[in-house]
Amino acid sequence: MNRNIKGWTYRIFADDLDSEMFGMFAPLVKLWRGKGGGQGYPSWRDFDIAEDFAGWWGRLSLADILDDPFDIEFALWGTTLTEWWGHDYTRKKMSDVYRNREENWEKFEGPYFRILRDVGGIGFISGDLRALNRGHIVVHGIDLPLIKDGSVRQVLSGYALADETENPIAGAKPLWQV
Repeated sequence: MNRNIKGWTYRIFADDLDSEMFGMFAPLVKLWRGKGGGQGYPSWRDFDIAEDFAGWWGRLSLADILDDPFDIEFALWGTTLTEWWGHDYTRKKMSDVYRNREENWEKFEGPYFRILRDVGGIGFISGDLRALNRGHIVVHGIDLPLIKDGSVRQVLSGYALADETENPIAGAKPLWQV
């Protein structure tokens, strides 16, 4: 369980930022944009998990955005993510993951996901898993909003170990950061 979020950065970039700026995540961004068909964000049902995500199996999560109270619940948490985090978060709410809800969810991740829901953009997170006694694991993640029932109600995320990537989004200016 996380106690704090030290070492993590949460950034949101413009939807139209050149996909190549996202480094190893560029193919995922291109796929996401292509599934939207130029009409905005795609929905989860637009994807074929076996075909579209073959290179990402195990490193994806799908989160449902909940209201009243606002929260995130993971519908899918990949097996590789479970190995890295040491926990399977499938069917877990983000607010329940933290012991110190005020420090983490309400100050950092809650506002980040609210902006993705309300304003949109491409989210990018970076940090280590020291709060889970796994500080040797440093990850980058990309968060892509999805439409469900006519509005942004889900987020598709892909993750990579930081030592597997070049320096994604170097030089790009975020619209929002914490």
